[in-house]
Amino acid sequence: MVQVIDESGEYEAGDEVIVQSETGEIAKALAVLYGVPFVGLFIGYGITRFALGSDPLAGLGAIGGLLAGALIARPITRRMVKTMQQPKIVSRACSQKE
Repeated sequence: MVQVIDESGEYEAGDEVIVQSETGEIAKALAVLYGVPFVGLFIGYGITRFALGSDPLAGLGAIGGLLAGALIARPITRRMVKTMQQPKIVSRACSQKE
């Protein structure tokens, strides 16, 4: 379900409509949201493995890197979402009501 503001006043709640949005902006936000923690996982593993030379501890470093990446990615993604263009109603969907 998507919340869209109807500036024209033609549509009511419950109407079936066709909505247009920019998918490129959404894809970039998702890449940051999932990509940064994923990269953090490998960086955390690599740094811990190199520094301590222990695989079990490197696993903990990987978890730490994942969490650090998530903490970094969340505010960046929130800023990206705030600047995104809102979806627009293009037209009424064709439906047959009796």
